[in-house]
Amino acid sequence: MKIKSTSVILALGILLMAGALGLVGYRILSEHNAVSLSGEIVSEMQEMIPQYKADDPRATGMGRDPLPMIEIEGVSLVGYLEFSSPDTKIPVADYEYDGHTLSFAESGSPIKGNFVIGGSETEGGFDCLKDVKPGSDVTFVDVNGVRYSYRITGAGSVRKLDDLDHDLVMYCGISDETFLAVYASKAD
Repeated sequence: MKIKSTSVILALGILLMAGALGLVGYRILSEHNAVSLSGEIVSEMQEMIPQYKADDPRATGMGRDPLPMIEIEGVSLVGYLEFSSPDTKIPVADYEYDGHTLSFAESGSPIKGNFVIGGSETEGGFDCLKDVKPGSDVTFVDVNGVRYSYRITGAGSVRKLDDLDHDLVMYCGISDETFLAVYASKAD
């Protein structure tokens, strides 16, 4: 009887270990797919969006509100974010899509101000927010190629997203009760 119970416990232990390894593998594969999808979408967007030089008047035009959209792989996109440090580009959808780790325009706009962009902390999403530093630059490029430049003014861990009185707020959840929020002001 003792041999059977030991065998059952050993078999359960092996099954639990296999399940844990499967979850780790799934997480790694999911993050790899998010990075790949994010990169593919930005590449496709850059082919479709006019790429104006910074000194071209069309690059700093007035833009439109609401933001124009394009659709790629079934997702309506309003533009992408370009971070100077770390050197990262992230697509921005027009709203949060179930099953996607893309960032999304939650409220406001680059024209009206108080532009709030939410995202996932996964790699290929807003995991880069933990690496941005005050003083670094971020640019939102809309689907018409209009560039909105911002300078990071602060970042922090918050329990509630109630400090939204900034030109740009980017955030992601880092736990069930905490967000990482990054604040930026329009750059001159």
